Amino acid sequence: MEKRSAAREIAFLACFQLPNKELKLAETDFDALCLSSLRTLRGNCEDNIKSAESFLLQVERKILEYQLNHKDNESEVEPKPVSLPNTEEFLEEINKCYEALNLLDESLQIPELFWHYKDEKTKSFSIELISKYHDHKEEAEAMIAKVSKKWDISRIRKVDKVILTMTIVEMNYFPIDNEVSMSEFLKIAAKYSNEESIKFINGILASIIEEKLLTSSTSE
Repeated sequence: MEKRSAAREIAFLACFQLPNKELKLAETDFDALCLSSLRTLRGNCEDNIKSAESFLLQVERKILEYQLNHKDNESEVEPKPVSLPNTEEFLEEINKCYEALNLLDESLQIPELFWHYKDEKTKSFSIELISKYHDHKEEAEAMIAKVSKKWDISRIRKVDKVILTMTIVEMNYFPIDNEVSMSEFLKIAAKYSNEESIKFINGILASIIEEKLLTSSTSE
């Protein structure tokens, strides 16, 4: 995981712990925010592991049932392995295995994220991003409201709203290419949201750029 990617993810997680009042983020406050966020993430990862275990048990049960009920095993005392059919039903079971692996992979990223949070450059970028998010989120939300004609911003999922707002803040107040910012935060959306939300987030950001709502010279 690249340092700035880690910094963005840490900032994203920390934003759910921020106060609504004026923010003066000292290093000690940042450490507390990060530790709280990592505890929350640990809980999510524990859920991921349980879900992965459930998926794999479902697949195992399905394969065993197919083998036991297969015509080649009707007269067998000990059922023998049989080839699985290339059907949509079994392809779905294979996809469950991939989903389980993805969930486990996400869980394994916690130690790496914790290591990055201790890095000074990562910490510095995260603190700046969190502070600017806190200071400019209302301005960013106004941009979202302006282009999301078919959506009531109050009904947008909190995770999606934070990702959108933080992306806009980074594009508007950091000397980083818009495409890089969008790509990085869409990765976060892929991890913490869903496919429909990714399309929605991408569409809103594209509209904001197209309508030239960003004020920073770096957005040009």
